[in-house]
Amino acid sequence: MGGRRTRPENSTMTLRTPITMITWLATTLWFAAIAAAGAAAAGVFAILPGLEPTLAEYRALDPALHGRLASGLITEPIFTATDIAQIVMSIIVIACVSAFWLLGLAAGRPLSRIAWSIASLGAVACLWIRIIFVMPGMNADLQRYRVAAREGDAEQATVAYDAFNAMHPTASSLMEVSAVLLLIAIAALAACCTPAKSRRNKA
Repeated sequence: MGGRRTRPENSTMTLRTPITMITWLATTLWFAAIAAAGAAAAGVFAILPGLEPTLAEYRALDPALHGRLASGLITEPIFTATDIAQIVMSIIVIACVSAFWLLGLAAGRPLSRIAWSIASLGAVACLWIRIIFVMPGMNADLQRYRVAAREGDAEQATVAYDAFNAMHPTASSLMEVSAVLLLIAIAALAACCTPAKSRRNKA
C-alpha cells in the first residue's frame, strides 16, 4: 500500500516550482546584468574616443583625453544600474540556495546541487568583494580625477587616474569570474531540475 504524502511533503512540492522559477530568473538576470555592463563598456570605449568629442566642462584637460573621459561619463550610470541589479539578484540567489537546502529540493541530484550551490555562492563572494573592497576606492579615485581634470590640474589628474587604472584589472577579473561561475551555476541548476530516475523493483 502506498502511503499518502504528509503535509510537509505537500508543502515542499508546492514551493518547489516557484522557488525554482525565482532561482532561474535571478541567476539569468544576474548574468545578463554582467553581460550588459561588459557590452556597454566594450562598445562605448571602442567607438567614442575615435569620434574625438570635446567636453566644455573639461576644456583645461588635454583634448586627446576627452574621448576616454566622455566614455566613462556615459557608461557610469550603466555600471551603477547593473551593479544594483547584481546586488539584488545576489541576495535572491542566497535566499534560493538556502531554500533548496532547508526544504531538501533537488535532493535526488546531490552532486549537481552541491556544484550549483558552490558556483552560486562563489559568484556572490566575487560580487561583494568587488562592491565592498574594490569599488569604493575606484570611485573615489575617479571623482578625484574628474575634479582635477575640470580644474586643469594635470598632475593630480594623472595620479588619480593611475590609481583608478591600477585597480581596474582586479574589478574586471572579479566580474569575469562571477560571469563564469554563474554559467556553471546555470548548467548545474539545469541538472538539479532534471528529475532523478526512480528505481523500480523488478518482479
